[in-house]
Amino acid sequence: MELNIGKFQDNGKCGYVLKPAYLRDDTSASPRPTTVKITFISAQQLPKSGQTAKGDIIDPYVSLEVFGADGQIKKAKTKTVRDNGFNPMWEETSEFLVFDPELTMLRFAIMDEGVKEDQLVAYNTFPLNMLTLGYRHIPLYDAKHNLIPFSSLYVRVVVVGKN
Repeated sequence: MELNIGKFQDNGKCGYVLKPAYLRDDTSASPRPTTVKITFISAQQLPKSGQTAKGDIIDPYVSLEVFGADGQIKKAKTKTVRDNGFNPMWEETSEFLVFDPELTMLRFAIMDEGVKEDQLVAYNTFPLNMLTLGYRHIPLYDAKHNLIPFSSLYVRVVVVGKN
């Protein structure tokens, strides 16, 4: 469901997304492979996960999933920051080769590392073509897709080989 919600963010949530030009017209060139580098810098004001006990502080890490048009899923994960849900800092870079940027989806998830299992704290999913270059604050949503006020993920985006 998160991928469906994210896909329609590209067009103002109106419910219709046009196919890329190369899929509609034989004369359009296919996209070139693109290298995307995302640096996870920090997060701000993360809420506690639903399973966190009262008084506990979350141990957040970022999980990134890149869903390609070819059906492949590429994953990256940052290190865990212990006992810091207010302003965890990572300063870690992940790099991906993307073959079709117009049809690629990104899912950023902030997870709370637990003893038995990890819990989702916040996430955001959207198409790669919505991710603007440079330093960006990505707003975060809870598991029910409600915007979490004042909570964001701070990243730097570099794209090499863009059409």
